[in-house]
Amino acid sequence: DNSNFRVQAIPVGCASAPCDVGTFASSLKWPLGIAAVGGGRRVLVTLDEGIVSFRPDGTLRRDNWSIREDSGFVCEGVGRIFVASGGDGNVVSFDPACDGPNCAEMLVWNSSGSTAKAAGAIAYMPYPQVRKEEPRVLIM
Repeated sequence: DNSNFRVQAIPVGCASAPCDVGTFASSLKWPLGIAAVGGGRRVLVTLDEGIVSFRPDGTLRRDNWSIREDSGFVCEGVGRIFVASGGDGNVVSFDPACDGPNCAEMLVWNSSGSTAKAAGAIAYMPYPQVRKEEPRVLIM
């Protein structure tokens, strides 16, 4: 919710409005993406200015889990957390064991030198693609 700087929670059992919507976290500067990682032991919220970490119940906020800016797209797969940046268009990965602050990132895909940028979405696909032998992280 970029207007109110919060992440809201909708019960999974609610299939149609009205739903009992609650606030998971507030006072966040421009939340862009969210993902449960580390087997559900942590929730990462990507922001316009960094990545924030929470426990699954919204407590124990850790600002600057990463200083990676403008990264709305996040997922976990094959023992890594993948983040696609809308700013520089790169895809980076993080070790899910890092508790922060300032978790180190590793460059996975560099968009510089081309017009291609990761700007739409990112997803972990646990099944091999046709003619491929290993799972892939998809970006668009």
